[in-house]
Amino acid sequence: YKVSDILANPAGTSRTYYEQGYKVVISTIVNHLNSLITDSDLDVRRSASDALAGLALQVKSDDVASIIVPIPMRMAHQSNKPSSKDTGNSFHEELRITAGNLLAELAGASE
Repeated sequence: YKVSDILANPAGTSRTYYEQGYKVVISTIVNHLNSLITDSDLDVRRSASDALAGLALQVKSDDVASIIVPIPMRMAHQSNKPSSKDTGNSFHEELRITAGNLLAELAGASE
């Protein structure tokens, strides 16, 4: 397909997935993004979140539900654990915000 054909009629083009490359993306790249999304630097978290949201538009919908959506869900649940340090609470709050924003982007990607 030509890019102009895809842009003109996105519903009319089918996606062809090359299994080996697809497996690398799903296993390796998503795992790296999963690590980066919990980084202490806000810009790194934001970039990883944007990359996951963009990736959700490109992968199979079954893989979005089983591989990408659990990442922000896990972040939100892990960050709910009480911490005895006040300094950690603000980081956990930032992780919850990142998880919430990513879930909202993923919901928009599924429309």
